[in-house]
Amino acid sequence: MSDLDPAIVERARGGDEHSFRVVVETYSRAIYHIAFRYTASRDAAYDLSQEIFLHVYNTLGKYDSERPFEPWFFRVATNFAINWIRKKRLPEVSLDAFEADITPAVDETPPGEPLEREEEAEKIRAAVATLEEKYRVVVTLRYLEEMSLEEVGEILDLPAGTVKNRLYRAREILKRRLEKAVRAENPDNPDNPDGEKKPHKGETSPPPVR
Repeated sequence: MSDLDPAIVERARGGDEHSFRVVVETYSRAIYHIAFRYTASRDAAYDLSQEIFLHVYNTLGKYDSERPFEPWFFRVATNFAINWIRKKRLPEVSLDAFEADITPAVDETPPGEPLEREEEAEKIRAAVATLEEKYRVVVTLRYLEEMSLEEVGEILDLPAGTVKNRLYRAREILKRRLEKAVRAENPDNPDNPDGEKKPHKGETSPPPVR
């Protein structure tokens, strides 16, 4: 979240192109992230980002300057992204497509950052991509864009309590899916209820059933 000078917003609202370019530069990264979460494609996210800013430019006249700009801006952007996806009738983002498009090459991993941690982050991002839309959007805005519950609620026109409930539900879904993925990767783990339990030291395995 960035603090944009209200005077710049007001000039952009009045049609000043230079001021609107400042708006674009300030929020371009955040808008691209939102677009990418919905499309899982760099090309589609770029196209969607451009259309979001064009839509914002055309609707700035409806912005009430007596109210904070950012909640209005992100609400307009998020609603446009949702409608854009529906109109395009894009398929649901698959786990493979999501991971393939956001996983960095090994040599692009920042120095000193453990590869294991990056792999865990990728698993979480991939799991988020499989969430139902109403859960995915609150997770994206709350945790990836680091907005408060109140800001997310204002953007989505939802009470903060509803946002909190959806976040709780999303976390529970993610927890189950990630635990299932871990069990699938470690079938021989003795703590894995789905795997084969191996005897502890000093114990013997029961004879096979014939």
